[in-house]
Amino acid sequence: MKKRGLLLFLTVALVLTVFAVPVRAEEDNLCGPNARWKLEDGVLTIYGTGECFSRPWWGMSFHTVVVESGITMVDDNVFKDSPDLVSVTLADTVLSISKEAFANCPKLERIDLGSSLEFIGPGAFWNCTALKDVQLPASLLDLGRGAFFGCTALTSIDLPAGLLSMADICFQGSGLTRVEIPAGMTMVGKNLFEDCKALTEAVIHLESAMNMVVIKCHGGMAQAACACLDQTTWKGVVGTLAGDDTIFVVMKTTQDAEDFVEELRQYIQ
Repeated sequence: MKKRGLLLFLTVALVLTVFAVPVRAEEDNLCGPNARWKLEDGVLTIYGTGECFSRPWWGMSFHTVVVESGITMVDDNVFKDSPDLVSVTLADTVLSISKEAFANCPKLERIDLGSSLEFIGPGAFWNCTALKDVQLPASLLDLGRGAFFGCTALTSIDLPAGLLSMADICFQGSGLTRVEIPAGMTMVGKNLFEDCKALTEAVIHLESAMNMVVIKCHGGMAQAACACLDQTTWKGVVGTLAGDDTIFVVMKTTQDAEDFVEELRQYIQ
């Protein structure tokens, strides 16, 4: 009887051991309720469904992130401070990138945002100084505060026609020299392009006529340059109007217009 009981005990223990190992392994690669991850040859792949909101890969080295179909959201900070990350590809199912999701990744050069992304959160690509290849999808509706702050290698970007809002300092400190603001935007934040190159590299010629100043710019750069003007305090400015390659500035007096021209010339040199 004792031998039979011992044999039964050992059999049960063996069965539990065999089946417990895979369950534990499956739990170890979770990065969301139904999202999982794997790291192979420097490529970090996120797969499954729903949100990715934890980062068990913290401290590991990888150069590529691939978020596969089924994942809908990349949550706060999940890839922040990844020193070796160079490339990111998001599936078309991803709708949202949250706060500082890819912030401070100094080697990140290119991102494929998919075709369905609607929201890029505050500081999502904050201080990604090597980032230079960004194609915003037509589906994008909102850009959060400082989304591309400090992206010094980013010199141009096309804002989709359906974009509704850009929060404060969205592109502050970036390398942008050309931006066209969509006509249908309902909310435009402050200091969007402060410390950008847009103003210094856009202007070709400027002159005053009575209390008006006319600023000629390279094609497609007038709106970005005008945004920089509007975010800087200038004495005597009543208002500005920008087209594709020309900015009109209305001054209070003729003297204000002449002083503005001299000051702006010094500013852009």
